[in-house]
Amino acid sequence: MQIRIALDGIETDPTGDGKFSRFVLPSRRMRKDVILDRQAKLMIHEKYTGIKEDPDVIANCFADAIAGDPISKAALRMKADKLNESGETILHVESKKGDIENVRFIVSEFANKSLLGKLDRSKQTALHLAAQHGHTQVVETLIDAARLLPNDAHNQVTFLQDFIRQANVQNGNTTLHLAVLYDNVAIVKLLVEADSNDSHVENDEGKTPIYIAAENGYKDIVKVICTACTSLSLDGPSTGRTTALHALMLNIDQGMDI
Repeated sequence: MQIRIALDGIETDPTGDGKFSRFVLPSRRMRKDVILDRQAKLMIHEKYTGIKEDPDVIANCFADAIAGDPISKAALRMKADKLNESGETILHVESKKGDIENVRFIVSEFANKSLLGKLDRSKQTALHLAAQHGHTQVVETLIDAARLLPNDAHNQVTFLQDFIRQANVQNGNTTLHLAVLYDNVAIVKLLVEADSNDSHVENDEGKTPIYIAAENGYKDIVKVICTACTSLSLDGPSTGRTTALHALMLNIDQGMDI
């Protein structure tokens, strides 16, 4: 077999008939790129493993990723749609914590992961958790992100409306129910202005958000809902006999300043 050495490879003639086959050797730069790629993958895997084994590590990982570190960003991308023991994604967790910078990073960098619509084991979105814990900025960010998602052309209900109207399994509460229950006027305003033509469903107790607001004397919330909503239902637990208006009048009879 004849062998010829070239600058960038080796040529061999195994049969001796003068027909050489050429094997191009990888350049020094190519070899270096392969090594760097392997090192990067190893670093990403190590950081991802650290996130899984120690939840405290994720705070530093977010800080580094937001600052532009590609290794931290890649590790978080691997983590993004993995579920914890409660069936929560990192968007659920950071929304519940109220870390607005992390939430903004997640919805921006991992938009293709469809995290907004992910439900935990209680059929709650990140929006439910943000509203329940009173994180107004997070609620606003999630609503804005939902507005940007494409809608099904054959579905008259938009993704944003589905997102806001999703009811949990504990008691059939939507995000708006939770915001009212916790007397959070700012979050109620964000929700009803984003979905003004919803008539609002009843929860498992047969109560709509405005009925809950009326029976608890949350007059500012009653005003916000009545002002923003165009298809409002005033029905209460006993349809036709107990309405939100009845609940409101009862508060007035008891001397509450409405």
